[in-house]
Parts: sequence; C-alpha cells; structure tokens
Amino acid sequence: MSKIADAREDGWFSQHEKHMIEESRRRREEEMSARLSEEEERRRQAQKQEHWLKCPKCGHDMIVTSIDAVEVETCAQCGGIYFDRGELEELLLRTQDKRLHFYRRLFGLE
Repeated sequence: MSKIADAREDGWFSQHEKHMIEESRRRREEEMSARLSEEEERRRQAQKQEHWLKCPKCGHDMIVTSIDAVEVETCAQCGGIYFDRGELEELLLRTQDKRLHFYRRLFGLE
C-alpha cells in the first residue's frame, strides 16, 4: 500500500474512533442523568412518606378534620391547624356569607 492510502486509512479510523468515543460518552452521561433523576425521585418519595401528615411544629401525627366542609389537617398533640393551598380562602369565602347574614339580621336588613 502507498503512504497516501495508509494516511487516509489512519485518518478514517481516527475520525470514526473519535465519533464512537463521543457517542459512548453521550450515552453514558444520559444514563447517569436518568439514574440520578430516578434516585432523586426515590429520595423525594421516601422523604414525603417519612413526613406525611406530621405536624411541622411538634412532629406528631396530624388528623384530617372538616371545618365547614373544608378538609384541613389538625395536629393531635398541639392542636395546630394547617391549610393546603386555597383551603383558607375557600373557608373565608364560605364564612363570609354567614357573617353577612348575621350582620343583616343584627341590623334588621333581612
């Protein structure tokens, strides 16, 4: 074989080796990223289970109670009441009508 053919062949192999190495590195990084995401999700789920319905103040178990048909979490130990997003607003809107009716009756407007 001639030196030119050898040089072309060497160039072809080195170019393809470089491509194969880059492709292998990309696949390995994707697999590591997916594995880390799965581990993070498992850790987050385990943490959620560990702290599920536990009082943020004292750490005791919480129970679900109903106040004017709005379910809220109440601590069995310290009596703290905790609202999920939107529950307090819903409760205030429901009781607003009751307060208005009370004041209307009080002032004889009804």
